[in-house]
Amino acid sequence: MTTTERILTTFTSKVNMEKEYTRSELAKMLTEVFKEIREGEKGEKKTKKKAKKEEGGEEKKKRAPSAYNLYVRDTMPVVKEDNPEMSRQDLMREVGRMWKEKNRDDKEEDVKEEEEEDVKEEVEKEEVDEDVKEEVEKEEVDEVKKVGKKEKKGKKE
Repeated sequence: MTTTERILTTFTSKVNMEKEYTRSELAKMLTEVFKEIREGEKGEKKTKKKAKKEEGGEEKKKRAPSAYNLYVRDTMPVVKEDNPEMSRQDLMREVGRMWKEKNRDDKEEDVKEEEEEDVKEEVEKEEVDEDVKEEVEKEEVDEVKKVGKKEKKGKKE
């Protein structure tokens, strides 16, 4: 059922067909129904997102910055320092012009650096995942030991 159908269904169920309403009364009722249904939808959407995170679902991975993005990130502060009076738009034009003038070999180096950075990020992520896994396993072992000790105490008594 679409949102519009839900709004109309709810609205018509709240209207007493035997009573005469003014236009403003009907508008007020419709507004209340609309807000009520919209708020319910927003709550559902947030809940789904939270549930996905809690279930261990992965969120969409951010795309790695391109060589140009990395160049802009590194060059912009230098250009801004040299030309503090320039607007943001003019600064971007200047950085774009500098990128175009940059020779092909330098651009290829930037691409290689970008690929190396991607590899480093992937390795770091794997290391973090391994650390988390080890920590969870350690906690599980500790929990099993605690349960074992409690059972032994219960048998002795």
